Amino acid sequence: MTTTRWQGSAFLVLCPLLLFLGAGESWGQLLVKCVERNERLNVTEYAVALSSDSWRSRGPSVSATAVVLVKAANEKVYPVAGGSIDRSRVQQSPLLVQCDYEREGYLRRSGFLLEVTLTPKSQARGSVDALLDRLDDFSQGRPIPFRQAESRPLFVRLPNRPTTLPNLVEDYLKTGGGGDAGFLFGYPWPVQISIPQANGFTSQWSATNQQPTTTVQSPPPPQIVPSGPGAAPDQVAVPTHNATFKIDFRRRDVWQNVNLEEPGLIVTFGYCNDPKKQGSGYFFLCTPAADGKVPLRIRGFKDVSISQVEAAIDDRLEVAGFRNPYPPSWGRGSTDFVDVPSGRLSELLSRSFDIDQGIRGTTTCVDKTKPIDVAAILNHAISFPEPPCHRYEIVFQGGLTSPSAQIRAGCLAGAEISVPVRNGRVSCWYSRHQPASITLKLDLLPGFGQIVQPLGRDAVSQGTINLTFDQLARALVPIWPYNGPSLSEIFYASGEAPRYFPEALEYTDNAGRRCSPVSPVPTIGSGKFEMATLADAGCNFVPSKAKITFKQVASGPNSPPSEAFVASYFDEYTIADTRPRGIAKLDDLKIALPAGFSPADGSDYNKKFGTGAGNSSWPGVYVFRGECTRPTEGRFINFREIKGEFKWPLSAAVFDGKIEEPLTICAPAKITKDGGSKPFFTFKLEGTRAVGPRRVIVIANSQGFAKQAGTVPALQEALGRLVDAAYEAYKSGAPLSPITVYSVDGQDNYKLLFTGEQAAIKRDQTKRQIGERLDRAATATPDFQSITFQPEVKGNLEKVIFVMDGSLVSQNNKAQLALLANQLTRNNPGNLAFYVTSNSCDEWRRDAREFDCFQLGASQPARRDMLANAFLPLVRAPADITQDGPNGLRGNQPQ
Repeated sequence: MTTTRWQGSAFLVLCPLLLFLGAGESWGQLLVKCVERNERLNVTEYAVALSSDSWRSRGPSVSATAVVLVKAANEKVYPVAGGSIDRSRVQQSPLLVQCDYEREGYLRRSGFLLEVTLTPKSQARGSVDALLDRLDDFSQGRPIPFRQAESRPLFVRLPNRPTTLPNLVEDYLKTGGGGDAGFLFGYPWPVQISIPQANGFTSQWSATNQQPTTTVQSPPPPQIVPSGPGAAPDQVAVPTHNATFKIDFRRRDVWQNVNLEEPGLIVTFGYCNDPKKQGSGYFFLCTPAADGKVPLRIRGFKDVSISQVEAAIDDRLEVAGFRNPYPPSWGRGSTDFVDVPSGRLSELLSRSFDIDQGIRGTTTCVDKTKPIDVAAILNHAISFPEPPCHRYEIVFQGGLTSPSAQIRAGCLAGAEISVPVRNGRVSCWYSRHQPASITLKLDLLPGFGQIVQPLGRDAVSQGTINLTFDQLARALVPIWPYNGPSLSEIFYASGEAPRYFPEALEYTDNAGRRCSPVSPVPTIGSGKFEMATLADAGCNFVPSKAKITFKQVASGPNSPPSEAFVASYFDEYTIADTRPRGIAKLDDLKIALPAGFSPADGSDYNKKFGTGAGNSSWPGVYVFRGECTRPTEGRFINFREIKGEFKWPLSAAVFDGKIEEPLTICAPAKITKDGGSKPFFTFKLEGTRAVGPRRVIVIANSQGFAKQAGTVPALQEALGRLVDAAYEAYKSGAPLSPITVYSVDGQDNYKLLFTGEQAAIKRDQTKRQIGERLDRAATATPDFQSITFQPEVKGNLEKVIFVMDGSLVSQNNKAQLALLANQLTRNNPGNLAFYVTSNSCDEWRRDAREFDCFQLGASQPARRDMLANAFLPLVRAPADITQDGPNGLRGNQPQ
């Protein structure tokens, strides 16, 4: 129970109490109830505190007024009081709080103090001797608990204030009834106390506002003499020690090297003379206290109360906690301690405690104290071993460190913690628990790699280690500044440039001084390039700049042409600049070259796509930087030229000025010398569209057309011959043929069946398309006007062949036929032709300009041959090539 808890109970109520009424009387029950709250509480524990309001002598006993405290089941503490008291006294003590209570049916409102009787040990048991016995526990630092309600009364510690009267009695009992009376000094009221002792003597103390005095007298039983200011204390005789006490130890082995006869090791507070050692134990001559025991204190242990024979006192001993500062060799602060807690001797004996040198981050600079023994407890002195870690200093030669230099690991006794280097010096710690070789990881200069520096135990034991440039030159290596082997690796990965590898490097200072005339080559280690060490580069100083030269190496088949790029380039940078290196400018790696064609290629391409194919408007290519777009965004080069300055990548295509679609694929550039000394860009051209107006076949595969046996197979065979002819002609060097073949469906929609370009380039695929795409539900006669609106031939139509039944003759279609014939047959009646299965030719010719109309033959072979002979002239042959074709839309005519 703590003092503050008592003082905080300002709202105290009354509750049941068992109260000791006097010698020879039994315990009686006091029914207590708080009238204001109408509340009862169960009492679980109680205590008694003496007061000095009044004293009376009753023969061999002494009466005193006491305050009784009870503890209830709700864990609150309440005072119970009886009798009467001056209310002004209540206000002087926080312990005395007024509260009404009810006893045996009638109300009492004015009680605060209750009179109890304390008798000497010889006449009654369980009062003074019980109180003193419990106070032995208090002197050893153990809290004194409340007794259960059925037990005898006992004392608890009260507030340590001179103005609180119960302290007076507590202090008295704490002295064991003898010795100094100095505890009385400072109490404001004149007090005189006489308590009979078990040996017949009576101790008497008196105190006023002056210095207190102490006297001892022999029987008869003491009389209480009121004292006032200036009153002299009574004189009593001092008894002699008349009882022998002995202490011994169970663990004699741990006490054998300790001599408790040394002054100050044992204190008996005046009850005994000095101890005498005999065998393993110690003897005393003592004057027993009222309970027949004497108090004893062994230095370093809590106080105990001993009987005349204590055969195993160490079983009862409790160590009084203490602390020791660290010795100077451990390098700790003056306020750093190792604490030894309180506890039983058996629990602390041979126990060691953790000790730490306090070095930040390391777990190896720790140890344990030497095991606690009795001597350490007696002297409050822990034994420390030698510190596990010792400090050493590393000094770097000037220029080897920067303001950001630090030791990343190994400096603090193996801890992975960074330690900064200040002004070229750093303090480190090594531990005896570490291996013989210590490994430091040093980051000394920005832009240089980490240094792994081994140190032997002999080196660090000297206290100072000097590291010079010569010692570290082989470990000082600038960091490789690129993600790959060069500054341009990203362009190689994307296919925009060939690959480059480092060829040479050199180190210089800010003044341009070079380490060595020899240029070392970076090496490949651990899958990546590494710079040369300063030792390998011949440096006798720390360089500030690096220059790396890169050389083009053989690239894969998909890489751009090597001749379009420089053979080598270099990169110069500041080593300390640790920001990620940028990439090279791609354009700086490229070489400007002209573009064009060799005489042989130019002549061949002019036949296929230029004037020989009728393309007199633009007989050459348009060159583009990247993909081919429209002619206005490119640069024109005639087939017979090699000119201009271009950089990779390039592409080119041929246009005829009639529509925006090119005549050739968008061909990427390649580099050739073609017998000359200077390389140039050229292009491999493949046609995609024929030059000149379109030659069209329109097929209407209606039911009337297909019902005549063998007509459809004859048509398909004739179309196959057309595909073969286009393929063979182009293969033989002829230009592509501008042929377009449509298949009409039942709604007069014109669907592309194939073109002459497709037939020349993809023969087999085109043949498959004939059977897959030929419509089988066309009208008997297609709409003639629709041909002029097809995007492939609009404004670019030379000849049309209709293959159909032709039996459906409408006035509207006849009018459209007249217009179509007027457009196409002006120079050649064969530019418009009908091949029909019906006998409708006369009907179609009646209102139209002259054009060709033929009824297909009766047999399948006749129809096949008739159609094949009509189709095959549409294919251009080498013999048909003319120098100039018909004029068309000129568009962007090159100058």
